[in-house]
Amino acid sequence: MRSNLLKTAASASLAASLLMTLAGCSGQSSNPLEKYKDVKGDPYTGTTPQSEKQDILTAGKFIFKVEQTRFVENVPGEMTIHVNPNFPAIGNYEVSIVNFSLSNQPQLRAGKTAGEYILSWTPPQGSAAKSNEDKGITVTLQATVLTATDARVLTLTEPKEIELKVITVSSVPVILNPEKLNGMVVDEGQKIPFFIDVEDSSTKTMNGVPKVFFPRYITSNTEAFVADGAKMVAYENEQKIERLSETRWRFHFLVDTTNLDVNRDREGKPNPNASSLDICLYMKVLGVNNIVSTEDVRPCFKANYFVQSPELIWEGNELTEIKSGVETQLKFIIKTANNLGKTEIKNAEKQISSLSGTKSISCSFTSLQNVNSKSCVLSWTPKCSNASKKQKVSLQVENTLGQRTKSQRFEKEFTLLPNEELCPAKKTTQKTAKGGVR
Repeated sequence: MRSNLLKTAASASLAASLLMTLAGCSGQSSNPLEKYKDVKGDPYTGTTPQSEKQDILTAGKFIFKVEQTRFVENVPGEMTIHVNPNFPAIGNYEVSIVNFSLSNQPQLRAGKTAGEYILSWTPPQGSAAKSNEDKGITVTLQATVLTATDARVLTLTEPKEIELKVITVSSVPVILNPEKLNGMVVDEGQKIPFFIDVEDSSTKTMNGVPKVFFPRYITSNTEAFVADGAKMVAYENEQKIERLSETRWRFHFLVDTTNLDVNRDREGKPNPNASSLDICLYMKVLGVNNIVSTEDVRPCFKANYFVQSPELIWEGNELTEIKSGVETQLKFIIKTANNLGKTEIKNAEKQISSLSGTKSISCSFTSLQNVNSKSCVLSWTPKCSNASKKQKVSLQVENTLGQRTKSQRFEKEFTLLPNEELCPAKKTTQKTAKGGVR
């Protein structure tokens, strides 16, 4: 009896549990979002989320990039600063100096490219740091938004502190002998050794070797073209760097004038007939203290082209009159100044074909040892004439050496004189009309 009662109670308990489970499942299936009824969201408005808004208002609105911050005491100097917006919503903006600790204020101007600014300043006497540990002089720049596509960043500002390092003149390395190449005249293909002495006071207390380098030379002279010699320079021996004293060094270089650049006219057009090329080097030295020399050192020299323009020299240059009907031999020499190359008159007969009368031209080497120079004879018998006329002899001469050719046109005007003996004037006859006497 007791056993039956226990079975009945267990069955009733199991049934109750099943009913509760079914009831729970039934409730979940009828409203599955019931348990999220207290969670609420903001409606979409098409504006920037709150987290992005915080970034715009608190993060850097501009990116500041400074190339160098060193100035030399009592020497005018400049530094370049790039300021660019960090958000596309920022349109126009301005950059200004808002704080500087000295009365001698620097000046800030816009550079050549967008976002570029030039800070110019002449540090006053006594502004140089006493040691490397001393702090520099702080200048505060401020970028201000002027226009923007997002009203929240309009008129926002961002300051930027920059520490300016001021050094004394004695800390700046100096090139001592820039006149070595200045004024030299060389021939194309020559390799000219030269040395540069450098004074770098920092090597007295610091380990290392100063470095000589050659920035690109850009001329502002619009009257004459000057080539950049930087690519012509190389170490004669990179290991051959002499230490002359605690602070003085000597560097050995070579200028190689093989394959010179073509000369150009004032408009920048190639001038292949130029006989020489002006070349300048721009020299700088980087001290062991990481300071670059401030003095502009620009030695210049002249290089004569290997292939020279031809020359034509008339024998008896004073001869300017020729009698018509009579053969005259006009003698001249074609050559080049450096006696290099093959000089010739191409298509010579065709070039003189416009001359009146009979004509011929022949050339031969002046000597077997000098194949560059030729003696030429123009034999010319102008057509008979009983009146004076003027006629030009025009000759195009070429000089070729290897793959290069230079040409030059030479002209000389002659007066053709009448020749009454060989070229008599034509007699005119009068015709009488036939007819009888009236």
